[in-house]
Amino acid sequence: MNEATGFCNGECPQHATPTAATKEEAIKESFVNFLQEDGFKNNTWYFQYTNQDQNSTYNLPFVAGRWNLDNMSISLNATHPSDPKLIEYNTHSLFGLTESKATYEILRDDEQCPAALKDKRPFLLSRSTFSGSGKYVNHWLGDNHRTWLDMKTSIAGVMNTQMFGMPLAGPDTCGFFGEADQDELCARWVQLAQFYPFARQHRDKFGGGGKNEIWRMPEPYFSMAKDSLFARL
Repeated sequence: MNEATGFCNGECPQHATPTAATKEEAIKESFVNFLQEDGFKNNTWYFQYTNQDQNSTYNLPFVAGRWNLDNMSISLNATHPSDPKLIEYNTHSLFGLTESKATYEILRDDEQCPAALKDKRPFLLSRSTFSGSGKYVNHWLGDNHRTWLDMKTSIAGVMNTQMFGMPLAGPDTCGFFGEADQDELCARWVQLAQFYPFARQHRDKFGGGGKNEIWRMPEPYFSMAKDSLFARL
């Protein structure tokens, strides 16, 4: 997903070390531990913010969205070890771009990749993009919700991304977050996805997102979704 983040609001508080036996259990346990800490139950410490230091970038003059830019991300005044002058406020969006560029170049380099694609374009998908990313990667719109509104706004998201130079773009069809059994909404969304340049289903695994596979749908929604897939072919 190409973003430097700790799933915290700014600097992460201390959290319990996972004790699970398997990797999958450890990931889930770590995620649950994050959510159960005081800071993640109510976020009052975040909204009653006091500056981390005199160079804090929390109190920005303009915030383009509902939350501040370090919401669910690392501190905006975090510095990079290669150069203390490089702070996260100025470099956060470049992380996805540079990672995408490096991956693209490796896949086309005979010396670094035995199965190099050479003159072919690799299929790379990134959530975090920046100006120029379209040369290297495709884009999906990130976490959305299983709502009629999110289905509607996905159209503008796809078109805007195309104007930004990334023609192959699309959302998580049927929504990433959401309850199961919203069959009409999901079927309609699959019908819409017939016209997306990039169409896929992608859902939340650990946060409670219900299953939304097409084959689970009752009629007439199963046939609606199935017919749309064949129409896309």
